[in-house]
Amino acid sequence: MAGLGADGPGRHMTSPDLGAGTERASIGEGMSFAALSFTLTAAVFAVNAVVTSRIYGVEVIGQYALACAPWLTLISFSTITEQVPFVKRLAVLPIGSRRAGALLVAVLTFSAALTTVMAVPILLLGAVALRGPIHQPGLVLPAVVIVLGYVAIENPSWNLDSVLSGFRAGRELFWARMTQAVSMLVAAVALRPFVPTVWGMTLATLVSFAASFAVRVGFVMRFTTVRLSPAELREAFGELPAILRYAVRLLPGRVAASVTDQAGTWILGAVVPVAGVGAFSRASSLTARLDDVAFRVGEILFPALVEHTNDSNEEAHEQLLVGTLRVVGAVMFLIVATAGGASFGVMQVFGRGFDQAGNVLTILLAAGVVNIVSGLMGYGILAWDRPGLLALISVVQAIIVLALMGATASTFHGEGIAFALLMGGLFNLAAKLMALRRCGLSSGATRALATNLLALCAVTVVGFVAARLVDSALPGVPGTAVAGAAGAAAYAAAAYAFGVVRREEWRQVRRRLPGGS
Repeated sequence: MAGLGADGPGRHMTSPDLGAGTERASIGEGMSFAALSFTLTAAVFAVNAVVTSRIYGVEVIGQYALACAPWLTLISFSTITEQVPFVKRLAVLPIGSRRAGALLVAVLTFSAALTTVMAVPILLLGAVALRGPIHQPGLVLPAVVIVLGYVAIENPSWNLDSVLSGFRAGRELFWARMTQAVSMLVAAVALRPFVPTVWGMTLATLVSFAASFAVRVGFVMRFTTVRLSPAELREAFGELPAILRYAVRLLPGRVAASVTDQAGTWILGAVVPVAGVGAFSRASSLTARLDDVAFRVGEILFPALVEHTNDSNEEAHEQLLVGTLRVVGAVMFLIVATAGGASFGVMQVFGRGFDQAGNVLTILLAAGVVNIVSGLMGYGILAWDRPGLLALISVVQAIIVLALMGATASTFHGEGIAFALLMGGLFNLAAKLMALRRCGLSSGATRALATNLLALCAVTVVGFVAARLVDSALPGVPGTAVAGAAGAAAYAAAAYAFGVVRREEWRQVRRRLPGGS
């Protein structure tokens, strides 16, 4: 691979002047912390949502959501996915590599410049909207403060995460994200008696940015240094154009995904009452956290796959990818069986009228899990250096989803939007399975993976039916809990009968990375 530099390709070499550890963390440790990160941060964010809603009230929370809108928009338009090729280079550098620090400075400089440039028009448009049709001129300043915090603190943190991902530092990534989630909650509660307005939430957001950034800086310095010579920096900046050319090949897919993510709500808003949009939105927000699974697992999986590709170890690449897909798929499809089967009970927890999105929740959960599996497949394709193929698949998926949304929304409303997303996800999954075969996955592994996915679908149906029958028979929250348990039991029994994941495969994922045990 180009760009190894003087440090060479050794995985476990360490620069003596940093005193870092002698090797990367094992796959078992990395995956364990990825799972722990997703579970605990999701729990903290859920507690945060409930607590802040109760202590600040619906009006302040609504104002905070509007103040955050420019920031969330900026996130989508302030990157060209340059972190992906950055991680590819870090994955084959030794811990303590000075080259890693030089590349970080180069990528961070570009990212900061792009984010700053994009922040200006987005803030201007946001200010016009807040002062104009939204009629909230008092939110312009909080919105500006949050965006400035993102530009100065949070965006650099994302690039620091790329360094930790490249060195497979799952433990450090976990603590950085937990720091952010917990500090946001603590600051919001502590500030409430003194600043019971939107400024309380705004300042809490800045505290969470700063606290997690400080933790990330400390962790990153364990793996590299930014005290570099001019020659080292010139070499890294010389490599930046190649990094950006690679990232641009992924850009069409990113744009297509962003469009499909937002289109459903806009289309639905044109054909149903506001209550229908609200119920759909709540169901959608419940499934949104699933996106973190592919990201958390992928930031450990991807650099390991790159290592195997760099070493021409195709067997280890294949076994790690397939084993991870089977294990993660088995866990994620359980969510469809349980929460999907008890979806009407789940939606009733939120109050009157939300149960109209019961079927929507089921379909969106299925689409979300399909996207997790296909997303992990995408890391395998990227490790084989085919970003253009991924972008093409995403663009075709967006065309399919938008066409189906337009055709079904008027008649089937939220169910039609969710169905379109599921069909697009299934296309993505099938296309990536064929792409993996084209990139180098053996025919035997491809067939085995396809068979496993079909078996998971069958197992999911068994668990879903059990959960739905109980959910229909037993009302209230207790009934929903029993329905979920019934679905899980039926799913587990069927998974054992079908042999969906063999016991040794749970251990195989731990063994297939260098340093795994």
